[in-house]
Amino acid sequence: MKFKPQQPPHIFHTDSNCSIMGDVLITTVCLYFMAFYYYGIRSLLIGLTAVVACCLSQMLYMTLMGKKDEISLRDWSPIVTGMIISLMLPASIPFSAVIIICMFAILVAKAPFGRTGENLFNPAAAGIAFGVVCWGPQMFSYPQPMHSLPLIIDESVRLVSNPSSMLKLGGIPPYTFSEVIFGNVPGPMGATNILVITACLIFLLCRGTVRWHQPAAFIAVCTVFAFLFPRISYSRGQSVLFELFSGSLMFAAVFMLNDPVTSPKREIGRLMYGAAAGFITMLARYFGSFPQGACFAILLVNSMCLLFDIFSEKIYTMKRRELREFKFTFGKAIR
Repeated sequence: MKFKPQQPPHIFHTDSNCSIMGDVLITTVCLYFMAFYYYGIRSLLIGLTAVVACCLSQMLYMTLMGKKDEISLRDWSPIVTGMIISLMLPASIPFSAVIIICMFAILVAKAPFGRTGENLFNPAAAGIAFGVVCWGPQMFSYPQPMHSLPLIIDESVRLVSNPSSMLKLGGIPPYTFSEVIFGNVPGPMGATNILVITACLIFLLCRGTVRWHQPAAFIAVCTVFAFLFPRISYSRGQSVLFELFSGSLMFAAVFMLNDPVTSPKREIGRLMYGAAAGFITMLARYFGSFPQGACFAILLVNSMCLLFDIFSEKIYTMKRRELREFKFTFGKAIR
C-alpha cells in the first residue's frame, strides 16, 4: 500500500473560513445598525477605519515577509477582527487610536505566529487590552446614546461613565431594566444592546459557528460570582443584572470567547475554558485597575488553552479505557 503525502488539513468539513467568518460578519453588521442608531455616522466611520487598518496591516506584513502570493480576498479574518475591535470601542474614541489598536492586533498579536488560524492569542482581545493600557481614560469615557456625534470630538461632547464603572466606584447605576436590555446606556458602541447580542448568539449557535460550552460556562460563573458577592448590597438580582449586562461582558462571551483558533477542541476543555475566563473576568472587575477585564481574561485563558486540551484528552482516554474494560468484563461474564 502506498500513501500519497498531502498538505494538511487531512480532515475536511463543510464549514470553511468564509462560512464561519461570514456568519460573524452578518451578526456584527446588525450591531453596527444599532451603533449608527445611537451615535450616528461617526460609529460607522470608526468601523470602516478599523477594518481598513486591519486589512492594510495584514497586507503589509505579508508583503514584508515575502508572502505576497498568499494574500487572498477569501481571508475575511482581518475584516472580522476590525469589526469586533471597533464595536468594543466608545464612539468618541480618536481615529488615530483606532488605527494604532488595529495595527497592534494584526502586526503583534496575530501575524508573527504565521498564517490565519495559527495565532496563539485572540487578536481583537489583544488589541482592546493594548488600547486600555495606552488610552485608559478615553477607553472608559462614553458619550450618551441617542446623541449624534461630530466627527471631531471636542469639549462640547459630554462623556460619562458606564454602569460597570459606577459599580467599580461603589455607586448604583441609575438605569432601568429596559434601558439596559435595549442598550440605551453609555458603553462600547456595539456591546450594550443585550437583546441584539442575544439574538446574534442564537443565530451563531443554530448555524454551528459557535458551541454552547464556552458562553454557557462563562455566563454561569459570572452570574454565580455576582450573586454570591453583590456590589449592590440590598439587591442581589439588580447586582447580577448590571454585572452581566453592563460593559463588554456579554459581547466578549459571544464574539471573542468562541474564537475557534484559540479555543480548546474537546467539550470538557471548552467548559473549563469558559468557566476559567468567567472567574478571571469577575476577579479583574472586582479587584483590577479597570472596570472591565474580559479581554485580559480571554488572553490569559488563551495561554492556557493547551493545558485544557491535554486535561480533557486525559479524561476522554480514561473513559475509553473504562468502557473497553467494561465491555471485556461483560463479555467474559456472558461467555
